[in-house]
Amino acid sequence: MDERWVLRTPETMARTQLIDFAERFEMVLEDLAALDAPRVVAEGFGLLPELVRPVLADPRHAVFLLPTPDARRRNYARRAWLGIEGTSDHARASRNKLDRDALLTDHVRRTAAALSLAAVELEGSEPLEYLIISVERRFGLAEAR
Repeated sequence: MDERWVLRTPETMARTQLIDFAERFEMVLEDLAALDAPRVVAEGFGLLPELVRPVLADPRHAVFLLPTPDARRRNYARRAWLGIEGTSDHARASRNKLDRDALLTDHVRRTAAALSLAAVELEGSEPLEYLIISVERRFGLAEAR
């Protein structure tokens, strides 16, 4: 676990994660296609704008939810991190993971903007209903409520 979370830089971890996301994306598409549903909402850290954009019928069909740094820290403080507990330097592993995820969030923000895809920053304190209505409006579904 030290090799993964302590000895590598956050930049290396982010680059590796981007490669992993790209390698798994085809499997995600296969799983979504197997649902045979008229509409699907897919959520996940690995759904990157540069992977998602080519499969969209319309760029308005995607929105990327981005945690602020404070929201990310609060979220991490509330849940256990599998694997990090087994490292020799928990504090450094935690910092590295937070920094890696900040780099990935910045990547999604920049790439979404470059591809004219919507991105919404979330503080994490917004009520779930606010999030649902915001996403429905972006997809033109608010009228159906």
